[in-house]
Amino acid sequence: CDHGFPVRLIVPGWYGCVCIKWLNEIRFVVDDEPAPSQMTEYARRTGQTAEHALARDYTPALIEHSATPVRVEQHIDGKRVFYRIVGIMWGGQRVTDQLVIRCGPREPYQPVTFPTTPSTTKTWTLWTFDWQPTAPDHYKIELKFTDSSLPTRRMNSSYYTRQIFIGQV
Repeated sequence: CDHGFPVRLIVPGWYGCVCIKWLNEIRFVVDDEPAPSQMTEYARRTGQTAEHALARDYTPALIEHSATPVRVEQHIDGKRVFYRIVGIMWGGQRVTDQLVIRCGPREPYQPVTFPTTPSTTKTWTLWTFDWQPTAPDHYKIELKFTDSSLPTRRMNSSYYTRQIFIGQV
């Protein structure tokens, strides 16, 4: 196997897609080690705007609270058509269940449902939202956390907003 063999290094608290996957060497460095290009590029993606000459001057990357819809399922309950939006929530420094959703700019935000109460920020948490649109149309699914003290820079930028088309109501 060429993916993590003979050793797979996992860095707790880092996104899996940026964790070290293949290593050529592990080296202990001195305190004045220059910052490598990968560190400066990742720092820009995590909102650190100042560039530093030394690796020690960068702050550790924080995984902010985030959430996104993953799929939209059509359901029929008797003669009523409704849609279940299924998504995931992850990240942050403290557990929260204060996630709300809306499916259009004139709609009010409403709480999502968690099948299991969130208990950790170390893994993804599933959520759902049952929704009955009023007409066939294009809809924008927007999410936010009601706790304004949570850092959610990427969510606030509409990065996880999704557009869908509903053809049958």
